[in-house]
Amino acid sequence: MFDYLNYYFKLDNHLVESNFSRDKLYFNTDIFYDYSPILKLPKYIDEFKSTHRSKFWYNIRRSKRLFQEDFGEISFEIYKNKNAFRLLDTVRHIFIERWANTYTSFYWKRKDGFDKFKTTIDYIINNYPDTFQISVLKIKSSDEIIAYSVGFETNNTYYFWMHNVKVKYSLSKYSLGTIFLNNLLFHLIDKGNIKIFDFMLGINDYKLKWAKQRKKIYWRIKTKKNSINLIKHIFKVLFYFLKIKIQKNKFFSNIFKRIFIFFERSKKFNKIFNIIERYVFRM
Repeated sequence: MFDYLNYYFKLDNHLVESNFSRDKLYFNTDIFYDYSPILKLPKYIDEFKSTHRSKFWYNIRRSKRLFQEDFGEISFEIYKNKNAFRLLDTVRHIFIERWANTYTSFYWKRKDGFDKFKTTIDYIINNYPDTFQISVLKIKSSDEIIAYSVGFETNNTYYFWMHNVKVKYSLSKYSLGTIFLNNLLFHLIDKGNIKIFDFMLGINDYKLKWAKQRKKIYWRIKTKKNSINLIKHIFKVLFYFLKIKIQKNKFFSNIFKRIFIFFERSKKFNKIFNIIERYVFRM
């Protein structure tokens, strides 16, 4: 799944699950990157409810009630294929607003990256119908999207690729993210064909509220096989090993993020930074 989600990067190096096959025409090295929490979905909602205490479900109902008292009734909707595709620009605005003051190299911040993503999604829709979907939480009266997720369904698994809550509603008082996930999980259990909910990369607290199991995710470095490229491959392995170590170290990671935010916002250095980010960080 990671292979075809990362297709639009057009790179030989990307995230994979440990059970992905290796390309025999390449030197392949997998470096442990992170864990992906996974949740096995039961057949019935009552069975799912038994996995948490009654207080957990009460807090979700309370959050929903408080939110609706302030902003009105909410609704949960699923869009697939072209209907989901038409929502991409709308949810991108929520993403950019959410991460406006935080460094992220995620391609959605740049128009060229977002356009490549849309091209890939168009390919997926045409070749793998009903795989791509966007789930949204809306305020009924205004039809305003207040939370969304981009997800993929394949092989009885739902891949929770990306999720955001609109900034002005992102308050602990409401736990809107939990309300959203509750709706999404109940919907998937009702459908009956999804057996695994894959939260994908990252051990975040909000994921661990639901998922207790996890699987390892690796960063695969691939280089075409020949005698010269063996040295190149070794260099790339060392580069990514150090890069991952820095990313996983909070102290160094925070320092680099502050530097990147400065360059990202600076008109003087922005073009230079974009070149470095595109051709060095994404080597």
